[in-house]
Amino acid sequence: MCSVHGCPNLTPCPTHPPRQRWDRSTRGQSLPVDWRKLRGVVLARDRGVCQLRLPGCTVRASHVDHIRPHAFGGSDDIENLAAACPNCHDEKTKTEARLGRERAAALRRGEHWTYPGDHR
Repeated sequence: MCSVHGCPNLTPCPTHPPRQRWDRSTRGQSLPVDWRKLRGVVLARDRGVCQLRLPGCTVRASHVDHIRPHAFGGSDDIENLAAACPNCHDEKTKTEARLGRERAAALRRGEHWTYPGDHR
């Protein structure tokens, strides 16, 4: 059945096609104008090989990751970008979301919080 409440159609539903995660995201609005070109340069520089190599890595990179995310002070500079396979990129993004929640909670408690890897 379709995931939309009350819709009698079976999946795939012609009326309510499944949404991609990016459909709900505003992330694309904050990417630089030349993102496609920059993405191609990074994938070529890293020879299409995932630089993250987390458990479940498929090695073949089709994503470009911000090594230090925007939310934690990262930039779109090429030195802050790395090729990533979809699995590694997804896992890293989940970890960063968790870190963001931890940071928000620490700041609400009035505690100092530092991005992992910062030794200041």
